Amino acid sequence: MKTLARLAASAAHRAGRETSDTAVEDALGLAVLSLMVAAVFAMTSLT
Repeated sequence: MKTLARLAASAAHRAGRETSDTAVEDALGLAVLSLMVAAVFAMTSLT
């Protein structure tokens, strides 16, 4: 699970670096990343 979270974080970071033209896209990337982290946290706490 932790490796999955790390992979998702690095992928989101890479995607954010490629398309970080505006502050809006940065905020969207941050929101998506926090959503993924919350989902992974929920999955780990449920099991």
